[in-house]
Amino acid sequence: MRWILNNIVINGFTYIVFGTALGTIVYLIWKLAGRWSEKRGYVDISYWIWKVVLLSFWCPISFFVLLKIRKNGLYGFEFWKTAFIMDIASILFFIWVAGTVICIIRYGNQHRKIHKAIRQCEVKEQSPILQEQISEISKRVKLHRSVKPVILHMIEVPMAYGLFQPKVLLPAKEYSQQELEVILLHELVHHKHHDLF
Repeated sequence: MRWILNNIVINGFTYIVFGTALGTIVYLIWKLAGRWSEKRGYVDISYWIWKVVLLSFWCPISFFVLLKIRKNGLYGFEFWKTAFIMDIASILFFIWVAGTVICIIRYGNQHRKIHKAIRQCEVKEQSPILQEQISEISKRVKLHRSVKPVILHMIEVPMAYGLFQPKVLLPAKEYSQQELEVILLHELVHHKHHDLF
């Protein structure tokens, strides 16, 4: 049992923690650099930095650093075999698993409620004027997928939704023509860039 804990907890969990730490550091850099580049009108640069942030969460650099520490030790002391380190890592691992399960359940419940509301709204006829406006903006941004608008009372902000059947979810609010165009443009660009993936 101790061997299983050692291999799963110390090896797997520690790599996840260090990978997440690396991603978090790069994220904080993006918060500063992204704001700076957006203020100067370089939105594309900010967007590419964001892709680097996402990639850094999966980047194996921290994995190889940890393998080297494990092989050579850390300042002459066998870090991995220390009982205290094992106990702390085990406790953190179980807290992390519990937190992950709770987040998945909460996210799943929210997603299920929104999905149910969308199915009920799709039965009703959506605004053909809104659909026409989406089609026109889609052509402008070179989005070659059909995107449907759905107006929901349960949401407070507009959002892109659906990986395979893309939709733009809009709250049941009154928007000016200009506001609506900016909102639709923003959400359709999310679909164009496949941000939901």
